[in-house]
Amino acid sequence: MPSTRFDLNITQGSSFEISIIVDDDNGDPINLTGHTSYGRVKFRYGDADPIFYLAPTIPSATVSEGIVKIALTHAETATFPVFQGVYEVEVVKGDFGLKTIYGLINVIPQVTT
Repeated sequence: MPSTRFDLNITQGSSFEISIIVDDDNGDPINLTGHTSYGRVKFRYGDADPIFYLAPTIPSATVSEGIVKIALTHAETATFPVFQGVYEVEVVKGDFGLKTIYGLINVIPQVTT
């Protein structure tokens, strides 16, 4: 499965949620039993350290449907700096790793506090 580019816009202080379907070359969902997921946000792809982590999860109720979920609370996004950077989400099982989605991430300032 080739990875998909999708840009994210997150507003400081607002909850954010997105579900990603991981599928194979035929478009069928991959059963993610035994997989873990990772999500990193950086200023640039070449940076050594992430600014923050997205902490994606694989919900047990939808593990056979290939769903990876990113859910951020308003308290979490309130701590994010305002910036434009890059992100990627991977699923991993043993020696197998797959970048599922990547793109630009925009953290937009909260107008009211």
